[in-house]
Amino acid sequence: MNETIDVLKNHRSIRKFTSQTVEQELIETFIQAGQCAATSSFIQGCTVIQITSPTLREKLYQYAAEQPYVKSA
Repeated sequence: MNETIDVLKNHRSIRKFTSQTVEQELIETFIQAGQCAATSSFIQGCTVIQITSPTLREKLYQYAAEQPYVKSA
């Protein structure tokens, strides 16, 4: 089968995070890939927020109904 179809069919959402940092260059590559994804009317309907401050992350956690993965992402 087509490799792209295989990737889409095997998509999983993982919400168990480690303390390992992700290189900024890799983050930017992922954002660029998302911006290139096909969408209706060329609308990229998502927002990416990068928070490294523990204080701000705690506030976001509270605003997000205290979802545990928000605090650990």
